[in-house]
Amino acid sequence: YQAEGAHPGHDWYYNRQNVNENLGFQDYYFMENYFSQFTEDEYAQDDVFFPGIWALYENRDQTRPYFAFHVSYQNHSPYDAERLTWGEEYVARGTLSDGAYYTVNNYLAGVADTAAHIREFTDRFREQAEPVVLVFFGDHKPTLGAGNCFYDELGVSMNRGDLSEGFANYYSTPYWIWMNAAARDAL
Repeated sequence: YQAEGAHPGHDWYYNRQNVNENLGFQDYYFMENYFSQFTEDEYAQDDVFFPGIWALYENRDQTRPYFAFHVSYQNHSPYDAERLTWGEEYVARGTLSDGAYYTVNNYLAGVADTAAHIREFTDRFREQAEPVVLVFFGDHKPTLGAGNCFYDELGVSMNRGDLSEGFANYYSTPYWIWMNAAARDAL
């Protein structure tokens, strides 16, 4: 396999420039060695990230199977707690505090933007002749307020001692698997 990955964050964070090689990646792309050519921002957002990983896919070694592990940085906390940065309301104010209202809506607006980029990215694989399987998941829950206090305002238990609900809310990670027609035919 050709195994590569990308994360539009910094290579020194968690010593990823050294660790990822030990995980079996021949190449791993960060801000320092790839994404900085496409943006002047500290981190590449999804409008830069997804075209960047598409370019990596198109330039892969087509004589070998390809495995890629790409991690977006967009929509990582903290979220603005004082204004709607995306201009969208997804959850009505109701009884939410100002901080919860702005934080939750800014988080959800980022999710909506990422979802649009994922759809566009996925659509590029639909008619590919070779089998393609994509797996999408979040690597952790969003931090919603100090100590995740805004989950309480939303009525979502994050109590890890509550094994029936809070534990699952805190640790579960939804995922989505998609495959093109060529992959469905192969499987």
